[in-house]
This record gives sequence, C-alpha cells and structure tokens, in this order.
Amino acid sequence: MSTSDYTKICSLKSLPEKQGVRIVHEEEELALFRIGENVHVLSNICPHNHVAKIYEGEISDNSVACPIHGWTFDLATGKSTCGMSNIKSYKVKILDGEVLVKIPKRLWSIDEF
Repeated sequence: MSTSDYTKICSLKSLPEKQGVRIVHEEEELALFRIGENVHVLSNICPHNHVAKIYEGEISDNSVACPIHGWTFDLATGKSTCGMSNIKSYKVKILDGEVLVKIPKRLWSIDEF
C-alpha cells in the first residue's frame, strides 16, 4: 500500500465516534468523521454559504447535515443527498492506527496574487 502521496493527519483513537472534528492542514479545511473503524474526510466548507461548519453537522444514515441550512452530504462520497451541490471528499487510509489523507497539491496560492 503506497502512502507517499498521503499526509498523516491524526491518530484513529483521537477521533470521537459519530462526531465531526475540524482539522486545518496548510490551506485545507477538513471535516473528519469516524464511524466504527472507518474515517471519512470531507471539505469543511459548505458549498452553500462557504462557512467552515460541516464538522459541526449532525450525522445520520452515513450522511452529515450542514448545521447552517441543513444541506446533507454522503460521508463516503461528498455527494449531496438532498439534491444540492456536492462537497469535496478526500481519500483516506488507516495505517498503524494513524489517519492518512490524500490532499492534492495546490498549483497556486491566493497569496501569490
């Protein structure tokens, strides 16, 4: 299992069960959700109002609801379950009790302009 393009984010045991956790890695706002031994990582930015609150959403039936306006997203895919915009999802690997996330490299930064 190649992990060279994955970044260690946290330990599996540090994530509470069925509760979101906000982690900012470099310029990425991440919302992590642990369901049993599975970890799902979504963008923490709601596509509706662009607020970093997805991690505070209620988890139900393998989806999370944005706490601001209630848009719901599938935890595994980030696809909207209510017919609205999708949210970015990240690939995750668990290795030796650590959560690794594949975060694409940015080609530019807003600070460059």
